[in-house]
Amino acid sequence: MSILDQIIAHKRREVERLSLSAESARTPAPRGFARRIRNHTVSPAVIAEFKRASPSKGDIAPGVDPVEVAGEYLENGAAALSILTDSHFFKGTNEDLQAVRAAYPDAAILRKDFIIDSRQVAETRAIGADAILLILAALDDAELRSLALQSWQAGLDILFEVHDEFEVDRLIPVLKLAPEPDRALFGVNNRDLKTFEVDLNVTRMCIARLRESGLASGIICVGESGIRDRHDIETLTAGGAGAFLIGESLIRNGAPGTQLAKLLERR
Repeated sequence: MSILDQIIAHKRREVERLSLSAESARTPAPRGFARRIRNHTVSPAVIAEFKRASPSKGDIAPGVDPVEVAGEYLENGAAALSILTDSHFFKGTNEDLQAVRAAYPDAAILRKDFIIDSRQVAETRAIGADAILLILAALDDAELRSLALQSWQAGLDILFEVHDEFEVDRLIPVLKLAPEPDRALFGVNNRDLKTFEVDLNVTRMCIARLRESGLASGIICVGESGIRDRHDIETLTAGGAGAFLIGESLIRNGAPGTQLAKLLERR
């Protein structure tokens, strides 16, 4: 059983215990995650991620405060934030995202988790996220379509994550259902989910496949995983990426704001 299979199996058990608060009805409307990235004035556009751990790397920054890290990211040019909320494998919590939302009410926030059930869509909206992650490797075609439509109906933008050209082909019919083309983001994870090896060329191949469909012009393409320095960003930019989701290389060695500023060549 792969790590992803283990995560999804555990997530299904979590979802069965999920209960939603009536507070969700009073949650402010999402802030337009994709639009914030598209209009961001600092280049390159970085979605800066908060995470404490991962299955492949173990503890990354176990004692860090999400509000403090988010503030450093925003002060140093982040276009948006990604907050890990999976607790069992990544040591995140919904409360991490809620604390960041309370501290920075105008920030654009992606909820990074393994979404497999409609109850999680409602939960994502309730905890104050602006966008949701849908990982194609974790969903069949019917689940993908259903969760995408529910997310858009809830006002959430969607970061779709693919890992290969086959998943791009699966995604194209769903992208055509978007109520507005700019409410979908096309994310390419350069990390193989079975071997956890990173190949930045995956972004180029997947974006090329998307462009063949004629859809790429209205969608932000996001490079994910394995981005360590400016050279990696330039490599992915040459492959068609317009934004970058970066976490581990920013947060692992402390001073995440300083690391982001260096990456953006602001200091």
